[in-house]
Amino acid sequence: MKRSTFLLWLIFALTLAIRLKFAFSTGNFSSDESYFILRQVEHITHNGIPLYADSLSHAGRTFLFNPLFMYVLAFFNIFLPLNIVAKVLPNIFITSIVFIIYGLVIQATNNENIALLGAVISPFIPIFFVSTLNDISVFSLIIPLIFLSLYYFVNIKHNKRNGIKAALTIGAIALLHPTSLIFILAFILYYIFIKVEGLKTTSAENEVMIFSTLFILFSQFLIFRQALLQHGLSLLTLNAPPQLIQNYFQEFTLLQATFQIGIIPLLYGIYVIYRYLFRERHTTIYLIIAFVFATGILLWFKLIPIASGLMILGSILLLLFAQRFKLLMDYIQRTKFAKWESYIIVAIFFSFLITSILPAIALGARTETLAYSNDEIDAFTWLQNTPEGSTILSQVDDGHLITYLGKRKNVMDTNFLLISNAQQRLEDIERVYTTFSQTEAFTITSKYNVNYIVFSESIKNQFNIHDLQIFDRKCLKTAYKNDEVRIFEVLCKLETL
Repeated sequence: MKRSTFLLWLIFALTLAIRLKFAFSTGNFSSDESYFILRQVEHITHNGIPLYADSLSHAGRTFLFNPLFMYVLAFFNIFLPLNIVAKVLPNIFITSIVFIIYGLVIQATNNENIALLGAVISPFIPIFFVSTLNDISVFSLIIPLIFLSLYYFVNIKHNKRNGIKAALTIGAIALLHPTSLIFILAFILYYIFIKVEGLKTTSAENEVMIFSTLFILFSQFLIFRQALLQHGLSLLTLNAPPQLIQNYFQEFTLLQATFQIGIIPLLYGIYVIYRYLFRERHTTIYLIIAFVFATGILLWFKLIPIASGLMILGSILLLLFAQRFKLLMDYIQRTKFAKWESYIIVAIFFSFLITSILPAIALGARTETLAYSNDEIDAFTWLQNTPEGSTILSQVDDGHLITYLGKRKNVMDTNFLLISNAQQRLEDIERVYTTFSQTEAFTITSKYNVNYIVFSESIKNQFNIHDLQIFDRKCLKTAYKNDEVRIFEVLCKLETL
């Protein structure tokens, strides 16, 4: 076995072991979206198709989403328990990036040591590490596939069959998530860079870019056409209520990128962008720069969730770091410091260890505290004891736990597409928790036919309250209680106009 092959598998095994250690430190997940995916995977496993028409979400609605990721998990669920599939498979997907980054860096630098360094660093970009560690995140598969498609695309000139592989990989990304639209903008920017520099794209590259663009547009229109007709441009922000847009689509700042990506890949990436846009020419680097610009534009205009965008941006900037490192090593080879090359590589590694790897592991150590607590899981599971058809009111981030664990209707969850009154629902939920007026509160609960109200520590923190202001033994009865969560049964109904 070649030295590089052995080291790559060792890096993969150690990284996966670290991730699984943190992931299995709790049996719960860190986001409500994970419980939505679990519900879809179970439905596909038993019925062969996703759950599109749902009687529980928002007390009855239709879902729109790209289904491929759920199908992948459901396939493995045939052979393995769902909790193992949900914890292990996404971590295997995301850790596989070490092999792809190694191949891309070798392609760009032709330096094995730099490629191995990139493979070590790639899984430990802070935002990248923590956002995919204990969530069933579709990005655990999207990120590796993005870089696999780039690997095939830059190698088209060596083998035209790579063009077919690139197109198929991009097509798979289109069936995974609307983030595939980033390829269209990146290809446009890449073509502009090539033309401005007086270079040419090959016919195979043009075919891949045209096919991918048409397939992405067609597939996303086919999946989301109903939402496009109903929401118009609001589809770009997933029809999220204005109160939540600032959480999902935050303002992109350089300082934020520095902390969540790491200062070294960010600074080195900026330098390489400057060097190759104004001083040198390199088609592969132009493709990578095009993806940096495309991601940055989408982040700047809040057209992509901040966490998703920073994961993609951080991974791509790592490729530019590798190119900058190659330039540095080439320069050192021409100086009297050539004999210190190994020490310089070790020094760079330790700088990454301090600024990226250790912070990522420190964040991973907080996995258990970031996940839903056992008390919360027990409370939402208890909801199965309520009468069938009951509607449960809680904060929006608990919506999928109500439908998956409790198997009951929620007032609202984080899937906003095709919901015409999302903003009003969110405001009504907040009023129930914060108002002193029982008349107002029970008018709202009657409006949504609410049978139970969840009151937890996280709800206290979100709404900055200590108690449920409208509590009255005549209208609310404690139906369940543990150390963190109380569930009240609603006894009073008011007529709505």
